[in-house]
Amino acid sequence: MGLFKRQLFVTVLILLGFVVSCAKKPPLPYGSDELLDKNRPYNIEVGVASWYGKQFHGRKTSSGEMYNMNDMTAAHKYAPFGASVLVINLENGKRTKVRVNDRGPFVAGRIIDLSYAAAKELGVTETGTAKVEVRFLNTAVSYKKKYYVQLGSFENKPYAITFKNKMMRHYQRVIIKKSPNTFRVLAGPFYTRDKADELKAQFTKRNIPGFVVSEPLS
Repeated sequence: MGLFKRQLFVTVLILLGFVVSCAKKPPLPYGSDELLDKNRPYNIEVGVASWYGKQFHGRKTSSGEMYNMNDMTAAHKYAPFGASVLVINLENGKRTKVRVNDRGPFVAGRIIDLSYAAAKELGVTETGTAKVEVRFLNTAVSYKKKYYVQLGSFENKPYAITFKNKMMRHYQRVIIKKSPNTFRVLAGPFYTRDKADELKAQFTKRNIPGFVVSEPLS
């Protein structure tokens, strides 16, 4: 093989190797670095989205509105009602804006529950769930703590469970958290101090003493 042919052969091999190596690299995820605001990291959430439809159509949402599966709305655990959010399906690149008017989802690992219309636009109705990025548009969601109303503290876990069940007659979201020496009975969580104070006041009206505690948002 002549020198020119040998050089040409080597060049072709190098080019083929470059093409193959590029093909193996996964594509950049949609809506990643170009959307992140490094100074306000709590304005971005990444997680799993689900959706809810006909079985809830016409029922009252947590905001008091009637759920309409054909509106561009969503349920979020703590974003203010009326907040506008951009939801990006990281699996197909589709994106849409929705308005928060409900609370949820209450399934571990999920961060937003889309209306049927929003889920259809994002291509989530076919898959049921999808990994998404949620970007808050008209509200500074900069919560760094979660708040609870502590209603009781017990050294004995069975007593804590009995008291928790009693408190759940008044408020559904009551949990037990183990501290080094006690089992604390807490109502919540909330992502603003005002909401926790409101619940504390409601318990006080029922002659149930309590106080607000907080912990870092994980």
